[in-house]
Amino acid sequence: ELEELYRKQVEEGEGYYIYHSNWWQDDGIKWSKKINAYTTVKISDISWIISVQMDYSEIEQPIRDTLLNISMIAFIITMLLVIIVYIMFKMDKQRKALEIETKYLKELNKTWEELVQSEARLRHSQKLQTIGTLTSGIAHEFN
Repeated sequence: ELEELYRKQVEEGEGYYIYHSNWWQDDGIKWSKKINAYTTVKISDISWIISVQMDYSEIEQPIRDTLLNISMIAFIITMLLVIIVYIMFKMDKQRKALEIETKYLKELNKTWEELVQSEARLRHSQKLQTIGTLTSGIAHEFN
């Protein structure tokens, strides 16, 4: 893997490579996953490879934590959107139900007003009938 890292550094000039190696300061052979970022700098006719490596686990956990946080935020935003859409549909359903009820009440009110007018006409006709009967009785008595 180190030979592949060297080949990439020479041929590509810039990039990163993940490989397995051990740290020179550690006792014994303990392999660890490393990440190496590199770039090539040319000064005159000499090429310098600037390379930085670190243990992959040092950046892996923060990246996983960040992805977890982003996933949680995306989930929360999705849930909020679902709740908002649900509330909007529920409000629309209530609005439609209120429109139907309002229409029904208007029709009921119109029918009630027609009934009141009909009763008023009936009372008026009964009054006229009573007055007619009374006047015919009085006219009969005069005759």
